[in-house]
Amino acid sequence: MSKKNKTLSKLIKLKENRKIQIELEVKKAADSVEEEQNKLNELEGNYENSVGNFAERQVDSVLNAGNMSVYYDFFSRINRRIKDQEKECSRSQDNLEKSKDRLVDAHKEKKAVEMLNDKQIKKELRERSVSEQKETDYFSLIRRIK
Repeated sequence: MSKKNKTLSKLIKLKENRKIQIELEVKKAADSVEEEQNKLNELEGNYENSVGNFAERQVDSVLNAGNMSVYYDFFSRINRRIKDQEKECSRSQDNLEKSKDRLVDAHKEKKAVEMLNDKQIKKELRERSVSEQKETDYFSLIRRIK
């Protein structure tokens, strides 16, 4: 194995390690997206339950002005939290997409180095074959001369 092949093999290993590392990042980012989406779904569920509770109390005429103010403040807070959580979900999704893009790039880089390594090996084999053929031709020429 030539020095170039050893270097390319080491480079392939480095690219593979980088790819594995990025795959882990993608998995973490996907888990984060799922976690943030679950939080958002929980907040939206709480909001829907609260709206239902508010509607029931309003129909029953149990609400006075103070209670309505409390519900209004609660709905405002939960709406703000939902909007913040939607932004966080969006950020997590963007991170996931960036990680996936980096993974694709890492895969392409590894594949390019592997192709370069294959070309180098084929070139060396051709050169060795030509060299062996020349040697064989030389020996057969010497035998004919004798």
